[in-house]
Amino acid sequence: MNKKPIIILIILVVLITWLVSFCNRPECINNNPVFDKFDPETIEYRNELKNQIEKIGKDKLNFWIFNLKRIDGVDYLKLYVQSDQLCAILFAKNLSGKAISKFPDKNLESRLGYHGARLVNVKLSIDTTLKQTNFVIDKIGGILD
Repeated sequence: MNKKPIIILIILVVLITWLVSFCNRPECINNNPVFDKFDPETIEYRNELKNQIEKIGKDKLNFWIFNLKRIDGVDYLKLYVQSDQLCAILFAKNLSGKAISKFPDKNLESRLGYHGARLVNVKLSIDTTLKQTNFVIDKIGGILD
């Protein structure tokens, strides 16, 4: 009996399972009542998220794409942001120059090609001018789709 096809099939199944796991965002549970009460685009939510990020450290955060928006010609990213101590959604202006959309000629909000993709080597800045907290993605090192 030839075992070669069975071995190839097993290798393919393992490889496909491994590749699919890259897009899987780990489950997290939010324990912060502010994140439950307010929408990620509100001042209250953003101020609390800023406080949490400053406590945890930007270098300990992981990001996954939730969706994309264009407001007045500016691209924004709504991202899942997680760490061992944080489970939230981050709404940030995308100034990275990284083309997030796979389909640049279509309506930005309808392009979900990267939904769930992980962003790596993200440089996040926090602008607190005008008594508001605004998040800005300055750099995206890569997208694991």
